[in-house]
Amino acid sequence: MKKIIVKLFTLLYVLRSRLERGFNIKNSQIFLCVFKLSRTSQVYIHNSYLSKCNYFISGYNNKLNLCTKAFNMTVRMKGEGNSLIIEDSKQFDNVKFYIKGKHCTVRIGQGTSINGAYLLCMGHDVCLDIGEECMLADEIDIWTSDSHPIFYNNNPIETINPSQSVIIGNHVWIGKKVSILKGVTIGDNSIIGMGSIVTKDIPPNSLVVGNPSRIIKSCINWDRNHITL
Repeated sequence: MKKIIVKLFTLLYVLRSRLERGFNIKNSQIFLCVFKLSRTSQVYIHNSYLSKCNYFISGYNNKLNLCTKAFNMTVRMKGEGNSLIIEDSKQFDNVKFYIKGKHCTVRIGQGTSINGAYLLCMGHDVCLDIGEECMLADEIDIWTSDSHPIFYNNNPIETINPSQSVIIGNHVWIGKKVSILKGVTIGDNSIIGMGSIVTKDIPPNSLVVGNPSRIIKSCINWDRNHITL
């Protein structure tokens, strides 16, 4: 087992030596991960544990900044000046990031956990921001874009569906199979119930369910600990 670990770290060192100085690892353990990076990519991994993760970054001046524990995570980043920032999060399992465009930013705050999600940030100068101490279940979709343009009167200049940022506050619980669409802001301490589709802003301390989602209770809060009663 020790020999395998040594070989893995040797391969990682060889890979690192072929990249620019922007590839920086500190106090991290990385196992069976794939890095395919453009020469201008800037990668900073610190205080992390990464296992069976894939990182594909192409284009110019894109940034990856990780501080997390992640399993089976995939990051695909294309374009110019895009960034993914994960700030000392709890744990990510089976999370897929797709970031494409110019100056798109995905940021995930401290203490947040994600059990399974597809997070898409696409366009120009848009962001997907998830706050601190959030809890996301599995099979979640969060999109800042419709992916493909819709034209008016067959005129490609008149696009009627531009990308819009998604902002999720602190301490938000998002249930299984939830979809959050572009332009949505979700307030602190809210809960999005299983299977909901969120298309409009949600105020803080709200319990939301349904398709389309609706508020069924206000002035609520929640705890990460499991129910014991």
